[in-house]
Amino acid sequence: MLDKSLLIKALLSRDDENTVHDKKEIRTTDNIPEKRVNAYQEKAPIITNRVVSRNIPHIHNTAMENAVPQRQHILSFDLLSKFVIALTFTTAIVAALYFVAAYIYSNTGTHLNKAKNESEQHNENDSAEKKAVLNAEAEKAKAIQQTQNAVSAAAGPLTETTQALREREKNQNIELLHQADKERAARLQPAEPIAPRQLSTQQQAQLTEMLKYIPGQITFIVPRDDAEARNFAQTIAEALYNAGWTIQGVNEDLLVNIPAGLTVHSLISTPHTDLLQRSLRRIGFDVSWSMDQNVPAGAIVLLVGGKP
Repeated sequence: MLDKSLLIKALLSRDDENTVHDKKEIRTTDNIPEKRVNAYQEKAPIITNRVVSRNIPHIHNTAMENAVPQRQHILSFDLLSKFVIALTFTTAIVAALYFVAAYIYSNTGTHLNKAKNESEQHNENDSAEKKAVLNAEAEKAKAIQQTQNAVSAAAGPLTETTQALREREKNQNIELLHQADKERAARLQPAEPIAPRQLSTQQQAQLTEMLKYIPGQITFIVPRDDAEARNFAQTIAEALYNAGWTIQGVNEDLLVNIPAGLTVHSLISTPHTDLLQRSLRRIGFDVSWSMDQNVPAGAIVLLVGGKP
């Protein structure tokens, strides 16, 4: 910056020269002193309090005109310098803040990435552990299922056998209950009258036709006091008589326990006994044969017992 004292001295020396020159002009031109003074006063600007002095009545305006732009330049330079300094300081602060923010962001990003990696690794470890636990549980469940299947397979036949026995026992119990109910109902119902056995006309004709080719001799024995057996024996005897057989009588026997139905007795089986049995069966009556040594050879005894 320029020294203010030197500037003031330069201005004062220049004003002194101008003042001497003006005084010479005033002396030579006495006719227009007031006009010159007025002109001088119009040209002289107002001097600041710093340069006003009693010994210097007036300062020429040319020096002032040259000093003001210099001062304005100096002030502009000072403002520009201050602005540049402020801008530089602001830029430095912004840059410092930027680098601090970048550093913080970098550290934060590093920590975040590290935390993220640790979290991912922890999650992977947890997932691996969970997967291992699930696999172990699945294997355990599979082993238990296989054991249960093996036990079921081993116990299957036994279970089926037990169930079959239970079903059979149940069915037997049901059958026994039904049979007992039937017997109880039969005992409670009144006895139906037994229809007597007899030969129809057609049966008599068939029996006569079959037995007439080999006639023999026969004796009928019936229980005592059994009218139904006596009548049935007489009907058969009539058919045999018509076939040419010899009927030796229808007798009652008190000593022999005559079974129910028809029984042929003879010493041995002969064609006559065989033909008689076949013929009676053909017309619908069951008959059996029994060897009897008390029967004479060639003779046939037909026992007619009660109705079976």
